Amino acid sequence: MRPMHSIMIANRGEIAARIIRSARSAGYRTIAVYSEADRNAPYVAMADRRVALGAGDATTTYLDQPKLIAAAIAAGADAIHPGYGFLAERASFAEACAQANLIFIGPRPETITLMGDKAQAKAHMRRHNVPVVPGYDGADQSDATLMAQATALGPPLLIKAVAGGGGRGMREVNHLTELTDALAAARREALASFGDDRLMLEKRIDHGRHIEVQICGDQFGTILHLSDRDCTAQRRRQKIIEEAPAASLPASVRTALHQAAVIAAQSVNYLGVGTIEFILDPADQFYFLEMNTRIQVEHTITEAITGIDLVDWQLRIAAGEALPCRQDDIITTGHAIEARLCAEDPDQHFAPQTGTILYWRPPPNAPGIRIDAGITEGSVITPYYDSMLGKIIATGRDRPEAIRRLQAALTQSPIIGLTTNINFLIDLLSSREFQTHAMQVDTLDHWRPPHRTDTESQNALAVALAAALYAGIDRHGLFNRPPAPMELTLACGDQQRVCHIAKIDQNWRITLDDHAFVITQLTRQTTTLSYTVNGFGGSAIALDHDNSITLCIDGHIKNFRPRSTAQDRNAAQRDPAIRAPLSGRLIMCASEGDDLQAGDKLAIIEAMKMETAITAAAPCRIIHRAHDLNAQITGGTVLVTVAYRNDPEVAHG
Repeated sequence: MRPMHSIMIANRGEIAARIIRSARSAGYRTIAVYSEADRNAPYVAMADRRVALGAGDATTTYLDQPKLIAAAIAAGADAIHPGYGFLAERASFAEACAQANLIFIGPRPETITLMGDKAQAKAHMRRHNVPVVPGYDGADQSDATLMAQATALGPPLLIKAVAGGGGRGMREVNHLTELTDALAAARREALASFGDDRLMLEKRIDHGRHIEVQICGDQFGTILHLSDRDCTAQRRRQKIIEEAPAASLPASVRTALHQAAVIAAQSVNYLGVGTIEFILDPADQFYFLEMNTRIQVEHTITEAITGIDLVDWQLRIAAGEALPCRQDDIITTGHAIEARLCAEDPDQHFAPQTGTILYWRPPPNAPGIRIDAGITEGSVITPYYDSMLGKIIATGRDRPEAIRRLQAALTQSPIIGLTTNINFLIDLLSSREFQTHAMQVDTLDHWRPPHRTDTESQNALAVALAAALYAGIDRHGLFNRPPAPMELTLACGDQQRVCHIAKIDQNWRITLDDHAFVITQLTRQTTTLSYTVNGFGGSAIALDHDNSITLCIDGHIKNFRPRSTAQDRNAAQRDPAIRAPLSGRLIMCASEGDDLQAGDKLAIIEAMKMETAITAAAPCRIIHRAHDLNAQITGGTVLVTVAYRNDPEVAHG
């Protein structure tokens, strides 16, 4: 094996930055690659050398194997670290590295091939007495066979991509009547994500928990486990909060899980750092789900409780070294929780979001807090890549302390400029379900944050008006006129509230739904707004942009649009122009002349390898379609123009 001196990271974002830190600490020279969209990304500046991959989406940059191999050779790399996602689990890439005399920092190609095919992986585990979920993973991919197998298994079912994971290419089937559409959607997404549209069926384990075991193996045949993680908190079957070790797990079950994971790794002579994932049913019976032949997003929490740098271990193993300890030497301490910060809208089924980060300040240094992020203020979030922006990891002496620290860190680090899941994370960590270990893999399919109290909502609106008064951004210049009673609408999401405003002496009086608010103090220093409303003082982060105000109060972010009541009356009329809620590729769109009912699909947009459906809000007819299929569209662009069914020309047409 050739010595390692220089490592190219064939990835981007926070994982690229993470690998660079450990590689530098170990004395290696680092090389970053970047697409035009990532030219100004933080990880690019961190590396010792940088290689441009050109413009375009992932297909022509981070997934272009010949281009990456050529970049590594040109930059003088000895090895390539693939990170996670992209080519991390492509056996062809590992083979291409070997052919170019480059060390691939990951498992052997044959392991990636076997475990990357979910059908083969399940069959392999059955042969080695590792329990697997009942299902169908045969070669016959015809709809007739899949329908027959689904009928035999009976719903509820999961459709999964044979070639992938991470929730992509996955669909739930609660009734067999849903199967045909679900198969078509799963095939599309699997082909787009993995270049392979083969599918498998699994019996869905309801009310289960997702538990995984970290494993490591060296070239001398040693396999170690580094305890377990609970990844049950998922939305759209993708992880959002992970913790280690798994809480409320009987000792006998934990031991059996660790043993099963080691057996699974030994059965493939595993080399490198990887993860064995299991699903536990309500009776704590566990079943093999998959083996991830790469480092995981959530490796950070295992590092937090073991004190082991897993990227450093990857580098040691790739360099031909033996694992530096024995199983008995690995001791876990305390509890760790990781929250994934994502550009997505929880109120719109977690649809990916794009935009520019106008404000983000990582939480100040605090005990037990680690930040792994790939963003800075000014970062532009495109539709080309995964929606994850970064991670906040909190460690405590026990689970309650870790939760408190993570809540505080999230509250202190709002992201403004595009919609993210930070509010959702704060509410989820505070929820009864999370606090009492009652999370199940399907909990977030139905769970929504509790509504804030009327007092909290009223105060937030009053502070928003205070910010509007201070900023004077109303496009009609109402606040630039001499003080006089006025009427203003404050829109927040779908809610619109009419407010009456008057200036009395040096104070402002706001009447909102029969509630009176007197603003007696209002000062602003850069983005911090200090206020006193009805004798209650506080501060908020306030940002004026695009004729809107974004406020962050106690970690909760709200976007407000102040406007005159005349504007509000005009806006209340139903808009015939249906706009894209996000940027991406248009893969389905209704045609001109189509008649739709409320809830029917108008369009489907693929962004960040996820599909988002846009549905009709009311019965309508498509009058004009603005884009061809497969067009790249920008969020806010008109997709179709409709006429609603109560319009005379539609009702009688």
